[in-house]
Amino acid sequence: ASRDEHDRAVRAFAQAVAEGNLEGLVAVLDPDVVWTSDGGGRATAARKPVRGRARVARAWAALSRKAAREPTEIMLNGRLGLLLAGGDGNRAALSFVIGDGRVTRIDAVRNPEKLRRL
Repeated sequence: ASRDEHDRAVRAFAQAVAEGNLEGLVAVLDPDVVWTSDGGGRATAARKPVRGRARVARAWAALSRKAAREPTEIMLNGRLGLLLAGGDGNRAALSFVIGDGRVTRIDAVRNPEKLRRL
């Protein structure tokens, strides 16, 4: 995806999460989206990838209600990503893969050791 296409999709995802907008999440997610999470045994994370637009959208809509504040834009590996602060004090760094204007993959890192530099 071009930088503009990537940034538009990430910002649409961030807005939908901030609003808890299930329809907005569904609109920006690819039907075959995959969400992985790495807690490194130090933070809660899904053990298996979450697959499919409906499951990923429902999970993020529920998580948005627990977020301490709106997502913060950060650069990860030269691309726009997001940093989320949870109500539990833990953070998550999200990187994205975009295809045809939609989010096809979300990789979340929740391991506090890996997030120290952010």
